[in-house]
Amino acid sequence: MTRPRLLVVAGAAAFLLAVVARLPATVALAWLPDATLHPSGVTGTWWRGGFAAADTGALRLGPTSWQLSLPALFLGRLQGTVETQLGSGTASGVVALGIGGTVSCRDCRYAGPAASLRSLLPALATVDGRLELSFTDLALRDRWPVRATGTATVTGVALAVPGAPLTPATPRGNFTARVAADPVGDDGIIVAEVADDGGPLQLQASLTLTPPGSFEASGRARTRPEAPPTLAAALGILGRPGPDGAIEISFAGSF
Repeated sequence: MTRPRLLVVAGAAAFLLAVVARLPATVALAWLPDATLHPSGVTGTWWRGGFAAADTGALRLGPTSWQLSLPALFLGRLQGTVETQLGSGTASGVVALGIGGTVSCRDCRYAGPAASLRSLLPALATVDGRLELSFTDLALRDRWPVRATGTATVTGVALAVPGAPLTPATPRGNFTARVAADPVGDDGIIVAEVADDGGPLQLQASLTLTPPGSFEASGRARTRPEAPPTLAAALGILGRPGPDGAIEISFAGSF
């Protein structure tokens, strides 16, 4: 291609990009499938905009903003930085839509009550602690991870028998799960290593997630010397302590 033609093509591309960048966000969001997103209070442009609230079916989003990436667009990827509010929590990350329906998120973070994500994971509805997610890389295809590298930390979790009333004296613990699956295997199985971050309960366990939505946990737990007797009694329901005072735990379920 001759130099004059290159200049014409480059000028045309720049003109089209300028036109698209000024496209109102309301018009761009209208192109999404009807059941995907129902926003209100939309402001800004397709390139840089936001909305006051939105219902995605699975989640209720609060104030949300986005800023698309120009370099990624030139490489044929729709990618941008997104910040949003989920209940009382906040989430952010660099989100990209890939070929084949893959949705990925780099530097993906969430901080807030665990219960704010109960619409995605109903089991979190009974967790009264604070959850912090930090994934350097997370990619989903058909609603299941194909890459997952990061940590999930929950703090202030009540350590009590399910259904028991919580009081100021109820012991609480902190726990972190770490996963490094890049990529996730063809069988879709993801294994996370779970450990306590101090507190009255010592825990070492493995959590195995299997598509389309089942889990199995196994490991060892025991109380520390400062734990109240009620915690030791609650832990004893799971089994008989071994010579070192640890109890083998194993349970499974679905989500």
